[in-house]
Amino acid sequence: MAISKPTVFFLPGGYHTTWIYDSVRSILSDRGFATEASDLVSVGTTDASVGMHSDAVHLRSQLTKLIDDGKDIVLVAHSYGGIVASNAVHRLSVEQRAAQGKQGGIALILYLAGLVVPSGRTLLSIAPPSPSWDVTRDDFLMPKDPLHNFYADVEPLLASKAIDALKPMSPQVLKDEITYEPWNQGFNVGYIFTEDDNQLPIETQQIMFTRFPGGSFSANLASGHSPFLNIPGALADVIQDGINFVLKKKHSA
Repeated sequence: MAISKPTVFFLPGGYHTTWIYDSVRSILSDRGFATEASDLVSVGTTDASVGMHSDAVHLRSQLTKLIDDGKDIVLVAHSYGGIVASNAVHRLSVEQRAAQGKQGGIALILYLAGLVVPSGRTLLSIAPPSPSWDVTRDDFLMPKDPLHNFYADVEPLLASKAIDALKPMSPQVLKDEITYEPWNQGFNVGYIFTEDDNQLPIETQQIMFTRFPGGSFSANLASGHSPFLNIPGALADVIQDGINFVLKKKHSA
């Protein structure tokens, strides 16, 4: 599989839209990588029935457009986006498609402080009524104390911009059941740890990483929950490290 210059595809986490990746995308573009990003349809909607499954269907449609053109994809999924990514990639790995005589596919999923949740669970089952979100008057979700939880180490003006850009999420995201575990289906998966994370503590991230096969890629960032805003250059570096890791693995097979 030719993954020396894959397309790097970014998926944000809850409440966020794709603008958060502008800096890291620009850095990777300067290094010769094509990048894409997709918003979550559950973020900013006024339809309470739109949930995680809707997000996964939308993401899959965006991925398959690229994959059907023969492109290899490194999928970077942040926070809640990790659940969406897991549920969107059934039979889309490079290896699964090659077995069907097709080119292109998911070469690597990088969970960036991302949720790695087993099949049969829901977001609510792993985070029952959470101190990290508020319920609005119309039952949609908004984050509590985003400055502390998301942006504690982000430059103040940028943090203020990010807070102003947050959007409500449909409550259905809490209820939709996880149905797919790519780490148990032969996908290359990796984890980017955010060591100073107030939203998803490093200890929780480490537990999630134990669900991956032995020898899976991992990297650590000295950052809070939003390294794409705080240290986009370092984030670009570890994404490239993940690409190189999978390329080396392929050559040594």
